[in-house]
Amino acid sequence: TQAAARDVLVAGMFRLRDAGYRIAAHVHDEAIVCIRKGAGDREQLPHLMPQRDPWVEALGLPVDADVSPALNRYRK
Repeated sequence: TQAAARDVLVAGMFRLRDAGYRIAAHVHDEAIVCIRKGAGDREQLPHLMPQRDPWVEALGLPVDADVSPALNRYRK
């Protein structure tokens, strides 16, 4: 289960990177991205992360994403 969750997270991080977002870090099941004011679209993030790759579909794994409010520093 943990390996599949990690692979889903990494696939989402690749999609973020390919869309031009800078990934600052990741913690457990979170990707932390830096977006300069006026240079990114936070509304795009929840659509990029939960896309289900064919292997995820085949396993029937649920995938979802939430976007926290914009922060000046990371907090849980």
